[in-house]
Amino acid sequence: MPQETNMSILVIGSTGKIGRRLIPRLLSSPSTPTLVLPTTKEPSTLLSTVSSLPGYDESRVHVPQGSISDPPFLDALLQKHSVTSVFMAMTGPDELFTTSLVLSALQRSATVKHVVYISAAGDYSVDAIKAGGMQGSDAANVLVKFLVEAKLKYGIAARDDGESADKGKKKTGFSWTVLGPTLFTDNDAMGKQWLMERGVYFQALGGGAGISFVDVEDIALAGVIALEDDGRKWGGKKIIIGGKKAYTGDEVAKLWSDALRKELRLAERDEVEADLAGVIGPGHARMLADMFQEFGERGFAMSEEQYREQVAFLGKEPEEYEQFVQSTAQAWKAE
Repeated sequence: MPQETNMSILVIGSTGKIGRRLIPRLLSSPSTPTLVLPTTKEPSTLLSTVSSLPGYDESRVHVPQGSISDPPFLDALLQKHSVTSVFMAMTGPDELFTTSLVLSALQRSATVKHVVYISAAGDYSVDAIKAGGMQGSDAANVLVKFLVEAKLKYGIAARDDGESADKGKKKTGFSWTVLGPTLFTDNDAMGKQWLMERGVYFQALGGGAGISFVDVEDIALAGVIALEDDGRKWGGKKIIIGGKKAYTGDEVAKLWSDALRKELRLAERDEVEADLAGVIGPGHARMLADMFQEFGERGFAMSEEQYREQVAFLGKEPEEYEQFVQSTAQAWKAE
């Protein structure tokens, strides 16, 4: 019989890159949490996928239809399922708007005790801002990390169900753990057409700074660990998740060139923006192009100390980027 638990986890972003890896791990977790997986689409689509996974138990999985940017819907969801933990993997042009609404709802909740927030590698602290950390940072999905991390650190008190010393009022809020992944290896897979047909590595990472890459499975593993830790050891901390070695954009293009046995070049920023504009819209395309440029010029990696902390947190070494390139290239060539 599975171990009983009172943990009820709301997963925001359950159909995204991280969520698709996180849910199978949570279903097979010995802690047997209840999972709440809201979706704006027809619930049967997500439910059919989840129900085929090992460890699925219909009494533990709920797939309500609705938007997390709808406060009454989210408030009711948290209350109905007595949500104790929240996993937040937010992305998209409205990331700040949606994240702000979610955090507001979580602070109102009487049951939420711990939140795991997916940020990004790097220093987004107030001290970093004062030192010029926002200079040259124009991508909205990067800038939002400064604001959300500051809100978590300075704007939310950890929950205490006992009486506080301040006029006998009960404290509200929750504990949190921030995960800061480096650049996803999955992004490279999305550039398959560029690599195979155009001979171009599509992420414009020019500038000569070092970039670390992370396997999304390692992020999902980190998410499960942070949720099950429930703020006991890793609460109030940010863990950077990614590979130890940092590559320049030219080095990345060379890795793919060698693996595919063809001449490749690194994409230029403007051609990436122009190409993506027709697919995801001009605003989102500008944001991603700015992000690639920032990473290439300022770097997106981790320190030796951060790497050691990550290994202690994960309980293993992270997956290697070069292995991903080799195996992916081999699979593509075999098609």
